[in-house]
Amino acid sequence: ATTGQLTTACSDPGTTVYSGSYPGDEGDSGVEQELEFDAAAVAKKVSKNKKSKWYDIDPKLIQEIWNNESKRATDLGTFYHKSLHKIS
Repeated sequence: ATTGQLTTACSDPGTTVYSGSYPGDEGDSGVEQELEFDAAAVAKKVSKNKKSKWYDIDPKLIQEIWNNESKRATDLGTFYHKSLHKIS
């Protein structure tokens, strides 16, 4: 893994596995982290939390909103990345 790089893999719909080193890791720890995010379980939990902005929203709608935001952010990041390469 490269320092500060995370790769993602989606083996299951709604579950994303992040692996790689994390920002600040100088690459000499020899530790590679693997974090799993179960979107369905988290959406269900936050929809029941009265203090959450997601309270009382259908968990499937929450996941759809998260997926749309993820795509928007990824597309924007790709745009900025390509723009930087054009300047250099």
